[in-house]
Amino acid sequence: MENYKNNNHSLTRLLLHQQPIKIYHQNIRSLRYKMNELLCHLSHDPPHILCISEHHLHHEELTSFHIENYVLGSCYSRKSKYKGGVCIFLHNSIKFTSLDTDNFCLDQDFEACTIHLNSKHDKLCILATYRSPQGNCNTFLTKFDRTLHKSYNHNFSFIIYGDINVDCLTESAKKLNLTNFSVLQS
Repeated sequence: MENYKNNNHSLTRLLLHQQPIKIYHQNIRSLRYKMNELLCHLSHDPPHILCISEHHLHHEELTSFHIENYVLGSCYSRKSKYKGGVCIFLHNSIKFTSLDTDNFCLDQDFEACTIHLNSKHDKLCILATYRSPQGNCNTFLTKFDRTLHKSYNHNFSFIIYGDINVDCLTESAKKLNLTNFSVLQS
């Protein structure tokens, strides 16, 4: 089991004073080898929630991974291929519910995990997702749509983090499909 310490106690003080929630997303490309680097970046202003894509860990490794003051809220690890994967870590004082989206996931095409935060003041759904550059974009959009419908609750706001590997600066069929999907969802 890996243990990583975050010696900054300012996060606990922020949560107790009900500051706005801070969420951090990183496509880390191997949590195992870059955790210390990540903690260095976060030490001066730690987030309440960490969304990680491309953690590259098997499910058993990820569930035994420990970051001080955080709990693993939800995760997806690839079943048949290496690398990839997404996870969400939350400060241990945050109440949440993990949503099971594994049956929508498909290695490389659509990797996702979801949580609901439910406080007196805010109801928030956070979805972390990843699509490999080799993944099928149409499959991604179909499974993404199904996951959004499963996770949808009209009382909740949505925040979506991830890396879907679509170059939005270049005209392409993938960009057009993503743009059309976004327009249909609004």
